[in-house]
Amino acid sequence: MDISLKTEKGFTLLEVLVAIVLLVVGVAVLVGLFSNALIGSSDAENTTIAMNLIQGRMEEIRNLGFSNIIPEPKVDVSGFPGFQRKVTIDDPEGDPTVNDLKQVTVTVYWIFKGNEVNISAVTYVSRN
Repeated sequence: MDISLKTEKGFTLLEVLVAIVLLVVGVAVLVGLFSNALIGSSDAENTTIAMNLIQGRMEEIRNLGFSNIIPEPKVDVSGFPGFQRKVTIDDPEGDPTVNDLKQVTVTVYWIFKGNEVNISAVTYVSRN
């Protein structure tokens, strides 16, 4: 009697299943990384927009003239949906004798991950 062993080359069902599981896990990790990168990119973009809005408003305020610089309530920024801006004017260091200097704080607000986020910048404007 002639007994010959068949040696077929190929993958078993178990090997195919293990390969599929590894592929799915790898893709899931990559999707998570891309998601985190997108969120980080969005946050950086919002921060950059907010800083530009602050800088632009500060330039406008510097050009107003000392007596025309007044506080502004928190309002929507035209052309930038989702962003709000507020201007506060403070007496530096609470000294009533300093009449020729105003501390101007511009704050921009926006929503990120369901929470309100803000960034502020301060400048001083003198009468002369």
